[in-house]
Amino acid sequence: MSNHVIRKATLQDLEAIKQIADANREAIGFVLQPALAQNIQRGWVLVAEKDGVVIGFASYRHRRDEQTTLYEICVAEGYRGNGVGTALLEALIDESRQLGKCYLRLKCPASSLANAFYAGLAFERVGKEQGRCRELIQWRKELA
Repeated sequence: MSNHVIRKATLQDLEAIKQIADANREAIGFVLQPALAQNIQRGWVLVAEKDGVVIGFASYRHRRDEQTTLYEICVAEGYRGNGVGTALLEALIDESRQLGKCYLRLKCPASSLANAFYAGLAFERVGKEQGRCRELIQWRKELA
């Protein structure tokens, strides 16, 4: 396990987050910088940092109901497979529970290897839908 830190993103992290997102556009889609900045200001972005360098992020939204929605989660290429994505998700789950949320939802392209990642973390596959450009798998994790 690598010695990374999970923390809330700040606007100083915006450029590093955008670089990771852009390098993984095929997997996570196009992430708009103004939307990222707005989510950072709302406290809805976590980053994984190692030796002062941002190596991953999770962008989400705590809704007014019982749900937290995960929009993007991505770890920089050279850092995958070391528990960074799992640590980001666990931090998001902890935060969601503290806010009284009952479940976490996300959508993932049907062709993505990330579906195995969610299945391995006890997310339940709850559906499938046609997205704008590709088929999406809907995942849900109970937080109770």
